Amino acid sequence: MQVLIHVEVREEYPTNFKNPIIEWTKKQLPKVVTFDFDNLSENSVAGYATDLLKQAKQAFVIIDVNIEKNLGLVTKFIDTISRQQDKSIMLIVNGESPKLSKMGKTLGSTKFIQNLHAKEQKDLLKEFFHASGNDE
Repeated sequence: MQVLIHVEVREEYPTNFKNPIIEWTKKQLPKVVTFDFDNLSENSVAGYATDLLKQAKQAFVIIDVNIEKNLGLVTKFIDTISRQQDKSIMLIVNGESPKLSKMGKTLGSTKFIQNLHAKEQKDLLKEFFHASGNDE
């Protein structure tokens, strides 16, 4: 299974929020399972993201940080990512978060990128999921 998980870290959320990278992935890479949650989500929602991550053969995670607050669920999730070293994983952290950047760097430079623009994210998503030749 190939998975894209998007995490949003902000103070408040619009009720009708649609994530452009998730929408793009659904259209361009329909076999990729997509999921998103935020720093204010219930534990069960973040738990589902963790389950997806553990089941995936390939996992691409994008974390958009707009505020350095309420990072508990997100740091727990990154900790889970760091324990999946045997998998094909890519983590992108957009925005300024010294704590999340420090955690991401433990994955190494081939699995962690900081501040990638939307077009570059799309290019990397296509490359990442097609590089393995795996169509699961």
